[in-house]
Formats: sequence, structure tokens, C-alpha cells
Amino acid sequence: MEVLRTLRSKSYVFPIIMLTAHGNVALAVEAMKAGANEYLTKPFDLEELKLAIDKALKFSGLAAEVERLRSELDKEYDVEGIVAADPGMLDVLSTIRRSLRPWRR
Repeated sequence: MEVLRTLRSKSYVFPIIMLTAHGNVALAVEAMKAGANEYLTKPFDLEELKLAIDKALKFSGLAAEVERLRSELDKEYDVEGIVAADPGMLDVLSTIRRSLRPWRR
């Protein structure tokens, strides 16, 4: 769990599959909350591991796509370079910035 927390605290974005011989529901929930994508207990079935790896790879691809799309949106709708002094225009720019927040971190 400590390794998982350390990896996630450093903002690493790769998928993590936890394998343990001492699994229980509370630990699984804790691992998922800490950022594990999958949680398997030993002995695990090979098909179960393959499925977990497949899901992790799909997650990784989706995470990369989200980052790419966010980057495109940031470029397309960047209002940070606009200079304004008029109170009405400042209000418009503020509204635009607020509306862009959902996809920005």
C-alpha cells in the first residue's frame, strides 16, 4: 500500500494491478481508493490476470486520450493571452475561464 501511495502521490499515470496473498475487502477498497486499477488475491486465475491487464491497458489508453483532448481544448480555447481593461470584457473572460474548468485540472 505504501508503494501504491508513493506512486500516486508523484502523479504517475500508469495503471497499477495489486496482487496480494493477504487480501480482504477492506484492503481492496483501500487499494482502489489509493489509485489501484485492479486488485487480485493469490492464488489468482491466469484468465483473471489477463482480464485485469487488458482492462489496465485500456485504462492507460483512455487516460492518454483524455490528456491529448485536454491539451487540444486548452490550445483552442486559451483566453489567457487576451488583455482587457474594460469591465464588461473582463467579466466575459472570467465567465469563459470558469466554463473551461471542468476539463482543466
